[in-house]
Amino acid sequence: MNERNGRHARIISLGACAVCAQTLFIREILGIITGTELILGLAIASWLLWIGSGGLIGGRLLRSRSATAERAFGGLSVSLALSVPIVVLFIRTCRSLLVDPPGSIPDILPAAGLILVSTAPFGLLYGAVYNSACAVMKEPGKSLSSAISSTYILEAAGSIAGGALLSLLFFAFLTQLAAAFAVSVIVSMVFLITSVKGRRSGWVLVLLAAAAGIAASPYLDRASMSLVFGGHEVMEVVPSRYAELCVTRNREITSVFSGGARVFSHPDPEALGERVDLPLLSHRAPATVLMIGGGYGGGAEEASGHPGVEKVDWIELDGKLPVIMDRAVGNGEENPGVRKLTGDGRFLLRGSGPYDVIIVDVPEPVNLRWNRYFTREFFKSASRCLSPGGVLTLRHSSSENFISAGNAAVLGMIRETLSSTFEYVDVVPGGTVFFIASDSPVDAGDIPVRLLAKGLGGRYLSLDELVWRLSAERRDHLAAALANAPRRINSDLHPILVPYELILNGRRSGNFPADLIEGMLDLPQWTLPAVFFFAAAIFSGLMAGGGAAAKGAVFLTGFCSMTVQVSLMLAYQAYSGILYHSLVIMTALFMAGAAIGAYSAGRRKAGRGPRLQTLHILMASTALLVPVWLRFQAVEVTGQLTGGVGFMFLSLAGGILTGAYYGTVVETAWPRQAGAPPALFYSWDLFGACAGGLVAGTLLIPLSGLAWTAAAAAAIHLATALLLARKVAA
Repeated sequence: MNERNGRHARIISLGACAVCAQTLFIREILGIITGTELILGLAIASWLLWIGSGGLIGGRLLRSRSATAERAFGGLSVSLALSVPIVVLFIRTCRSLLVDPPGSIPDILPAAGLILVSTAPFGLLYGAVYNSACAVMKEPGKSLSSAISSTYILEAAGSIAGGALLSLLFFAFLTQLAAAFAVSVIVSMVFLITSVKGRRSGWVLVLLAAAAGIAASPYLDRASMSLVFGGHEVMEVVPSRYAELCVTRNREITSVFSGGARVFSHPDPEALGERVDLPLLSHRAPATVLMIGGGYGGGAEEASGHPGVEKVDWIELDGKLPVIMDRAVGNGEENPGVRKLTGDGRFLLRGSGPYDVIIVDVPEPVNLRWNRYFTREFFKSASRCLSPGGVLTLRHSSSENFISAGNAAVLGMIRETLSSTFEYVDVVPGGTVFFIASDSPVDAGDIPVRLLAKGLGGRYLSLDELVWRLSAERRDHLAAALANAPRRINSDLHPILVPYELILNGRRSGNFPADLIEGMLDLPQWTLPAVFFFAAAIFSGLMAGGGAAAKGAVFLTGFCSMTVQVSLMLAYQAYSGILYHSLVIMTALFMAGAAIGAYSAGRRKAGRGPRLQTLHILMASTALLVPVWLRFQAVEVTGQLTGGVGFMFLSLAGGILTGAYYGTVVETAWPRQAGAPPALFYSWDLFGACAGGLVAGTLLIPLSGLAWTAAAAAAIHLATALLLARKVAA
């Protein structure tokens, strides 16, 4: 391999390292707050902030030092490869200090601080590497701007390779920690093969250390997870494309956690009456039953043994859950009355049924993955799969006596969303509130009578307790608590239930700005998008003159591009529930598009002023397509594969437009004077993307919804086109 090809291979390997590291870090970070995807914007913002800072700082240091760019590139790359597993272990260790008890949501401020700090080592190093890589790529007789574009394209090509490797191979067979060591191994091998002989000794040591880490990863996983799940014996850590699974044991109780959230525990006989018998007793004579979740711990068997039940379909999203549960509790026997289905409950509903009872038994909607089963779109799909007189049941934790305003807001929103689809909705009070929805009259007061008639009293449900629980006094008390709840509907486009759920959990912890966020939720949906649009317009006006115009344009383009990308990721999660797996694919496709766009921009040498305006208009159109496509899927006009491909195509298109914009700005406006770091526009783009990720993920989407967020991004693009594009090209 000649030296030129070797340089290309090394930069491609670092691009692959970056996309793998980003995905692994985010998966670990999501585990801190039980998979709540609304911190995705904060995690991405932190990542981009440190890379942008590293780009500016590294560029200045590279010019002030006498060391050659090649030597700096090699040294920084060694540190970069070693940092991936170290950061994963660091996040996991800090997580053990924040999350107590396991599966709970920690205080938001320390968690945000950890998110900000944890990505700093890799981000600063990678930003600095970008500068040295650009310097290494500069060929005699060619401009540095050409080297900058080439590095950007190679980095993006590496992202494609890294995304494919991580999603197709690593997540299937390796835990997140083992995958981090594997990334170090691959980078080490590429540098070892392509470097000159005198510079290989360091890479041999890195390769040996990373290989030893892979071999020791089962022990390191159990040791590090033992810190996270204090008081529990960690039996197994299992890779999964949905979220890493951890099997623990505390005395006789075996529990499984997915992405930090407790999925189920076994044995839990007291819960069988609540999760299974109570929903089945809400129907006069159930024969066909669908369980979405909740089949473990004997739940599916209890349903199939209920008097009169002939058929039970049980759906679990993650196909590895039945396997590890059977392995953990030693129950691998098949029940002929239960049909196990693996896949997404929302898609498997299409065309199935009819069912007399649909039991939704999923964790509470603290994230979009579980919120998908509390939206109007899901309820409409479920209603079409019910037989005449059929019922849909779901549950949410509450309180026996005192129902707080936050709890009432969440319960009231669930009831309001159900009422937007079903004609009749009844609510069973208690420590766990049960919702019963149907298009035929339902009355929870009939449940004790059916319990007695079917001879089920005393097994898991007490007749006396049920009569007391469903007394007029207790039902009136619940109705009074819900009377003043916000009358808002939870939907895929505006998953308003998630922030309310986080507020409820935040009030329990006491260290959460719940009042401030709740006050912002009361504002009209267009308020925040309008504020950020006017702020962007003022910023673009201030940056419109002189040499600052290009920086302002790149900053706002990065802001809008990341706003759209975060919106796209969260929309895809609302659609599919598998963002944990597809995050790396969407990132890789975005970077692939960026490479295509940057290469295309570099091939054209004229007419770039009008092209910048055209790119802004196209990017504005792409922003608006995100909520349109999600809404299009809600009416079930396409299949699951087609819908997913649409989201992936939008990610690719966004990358193409962003890369074309970056390449055009670099070729036309990169400063020729000495002293400008190669990562100048790269860093401004990342700083804008950092602001976009932070604003979109933590404010715009949770408070205003996807449609208004897309409208704000489109408006900012159009304002930037009007105020800056001509000046950048001048």
